[in-house]
Amino acid sequence: MRSHCQRKHRDEVLVAEAIAVSKLDPIRGKALWADIKNKGNFNHNLRVHEGKANDLIVRKRPKLGSEKDVNNYVPCVDCLGYFNTATLYLHAKNCPKKQSTSKQVKHVKRARMLLPINHKSEKIRAIVNTMRCGQLTLVVRGDKDILKVGEDTIECNSSRKGDLVREKMRTLAKVQARSICNKIVVARDMVKPQHFDTVVQAARNVSGYDEGRGEHQTYSLALKIGYCIADLAVIVRNQLIKEQDHKKKQEVDAFIQLRDTEWRTKITAAALKQRQTKKWKTPAILPLTEDCMAFNRFLKQREKDVKLQGNLVELAKVTLCQVIIFNRRQPTEVEMITVEDYLEKANQEKSIHDTIYESLSTTERVSLDRMTVIQVRGKRGRGVPVLLNNEMRDTSEDATTPLRASKVMTELAQQCPNLKHPENLRCTKLRKQLATLSQILGLKNHELEQLANHMGHDVRTHREYYRLLVETVLLTKMSKLLHIADSGKMHEFKGKSLEDIDVAPDEVVPSLDEDDDEVDDDEEIDEQISEKDNDYEVKTPKVISRKKSTAYNRWSTGGVIPN
Repeated sequence: MRSHCQRKHRDEVLVAEAIAVSKLDPIRGKALWADIKNKGNFNHNLRVHEGKANDLIVRKRPKLGSEKDVNNYVPCVDCLGYFNTATLYLHAKNCPKKQSTSKQVKHVKRARMLLPINHKSEKIRAIVNTMRCGQLTLVVRGDKDILKVGEDTIECNSSRKGDLVREKMRTLAKVQARSICNKIVVARDMVKPQHFDTVVQAARNVSGYDEGRGEHQTYSLALKIGYCIADLAVIVRNQLIKEQDHKKKQEVDAFIQLRDTEWRTKITAAALKQRQTKKWKTPAILPLTEDCMAFNRFLKQREKDVKLQGNLVELAKVTLCQVIIFNRRQPTEVEMITVEDYLEKANQEKSIHDTIYESLSTTERVSLDRMTVIQVRGKRGRGVPVLLNNEMRDTSEDATTPLRASKVMTELAQQCPNLKHPENLRCTKLRKQLATLSQILGLKNHELEQLANHMGHDVRTHREYYRLLVETVLLTKMSKLLHIADSGKMHEFKGKSLEDIDVAPDEVVPSLDEDDDEVDDDEEIDEQISEKDNDYEVKTPKVISRKKSTAYNRWSTGGVIPN
């Protein structure tokens, strides 16, 4: 090759440089000729990965009879020579063009980033290059339809787009049914009606479905596969419409119809049943109040220590946990706050109407001066508030490193001493704790709406999913009601609420005095007017006493007791 280049390519810059240097320094000239050879082989090998050439040119020929797979060879990022993934680290130690001096270099991962990706989007290329090396990543790299699914997903409004895109593409790569049917080569082959049963079997294999028990080992993965297959089918169908291939489009339409009608009975039904069963069987364990207080004290002391040490990363972790615990916010909402968002709000002057300010109490005015509100993006694009006190504002400008809030919370909870149950100090459980303990206060409807808006959902979601029924409430309240009903003296407690009745399980139910139910007419009229003012519906047009109205409203409003 060296003689050929000297005869035919003397005008090339690299060849001319190698010829000139070889006359003065043969050793350095030999290295230049090796660089030219590696670059030429690298360009040829790229064509092999793209399917435009056949054989790889590697630095060391594999042993006779050994498995020869193109995906097992990657280039060295320094010299561009091709080596086996199992032996690349040996070459990287003594590479003549070695540049990195770090001992913890992921050589194979860096090498994969040099390989071509069957997609033009720079965002997708950047995400795929950060994926963990393995067979699934290779499948993703070579399948244009899977990459198209990632491209469409990246446009969604997600705080962590990269994580969602990687998860969806890897899920589609997992369910590749090539091991079951050799006719399925790429993802597009799966969305054909004749391959529907094969895809169902592949999905069951991935989720670990047990036909005897009718359960999935990983039911969440079974649900994700269904959504990913649906997205893949829609993308392939749209592409065929653009290509005006009506015959193949009809096949994809038939597959979509099969997926809509049969996927539920074969995959989704068992997975949803497992999820619902696990939900009501799992005990509703909430963080203890004393653990939360101890954790807050630990964070304050930790903040002072890291400030003295000048450790900005640890300071960012502590501040992140403090904001989440104080606001009971979702971790992804807080961890994506940028310094620019904070400074933009901090530099604005607080504007409040003079009449509203005069109506505030002294405590509310102090809170207004001490607290700062930042609007962040919550669920479904809605804006949710994040409150910062003086201590958080002082450290927020230093917290410039993006961190995963859930991992930081787990790490600091394990480091905090004297916690009875550190495993319960998690972001979701803290939110449920606030919603559950708020039942003790007996919030009004508008106050309940304010709490739900702060937590980033509506009142119905707050009542159904976050206001958990604590076993203590179930045991104390319902046992009292059942005991009265079993004694047959329910009528004697007419107009009484469960809080007004004090009956032990082993006691005889006492009779009430007749005077307990007598209410003055003026009091009845005042109560009726008060109910109309508070927008509480009266079950009958009759005048209802205060005690009866309170008991009725407690059950009709889902446990909210009006003042």
